[in-house]
Amino acid sequence: MKKVETDNRRKQVSELYLRRLPQQQIAEQLNISQATVSRDIAYLTKEWEKEASADIKKIRARELTELDVIEREAAIEFRKSRHPRWLDVRLKTKHLRSKLLGINAPEKIDLSGEVKTKTEIDLSNISDDDLEKLEEIIANVGADTEGEGQKGKK
Repeated sequence: MKKVETDNRRKQVSELYLRRLPQQQIAEQLNISQATVSRDIAYLTKEWEKEASADIKKIRARELTELDVIEREAAIEFRKSRHPRWLDVRLKTKHLRSKLLGINAPEKIDLSGEVKTKTEIDLSNISDDDLEKLEEIIANVGADTEGEGQKGKK
């Protein structure tokens, strides 16, 4: 019976707290101590955080699934048409997936609203030959990915 009473009291505390009433006023209205109100709010806050975290996980999973579908369809369209806009769709999709998963380089936003990445690459010490190889690798990344589905069809 005590659990039912506690649950009912916490529901009342929650309703009053969400209406922005001060803890002391909640305590007076419910005829309980301010310390009890404080403990109830701490408990409720943890519960709300758990629910929010679960919701975020569900939303993230749904978004990742949708991004997979978009990327797959863009790859199919690129194979058919060889139009570069489909590569652009794939790159944007990959960027969104990385951002959603939190695997991008950390970003800093200054007061001007300008976004700056903390990671910088110094290419000044790379030889011209190595730089050309790097450019070739970057240019072929999309082509290699697209070609995987074409193996054995030559």
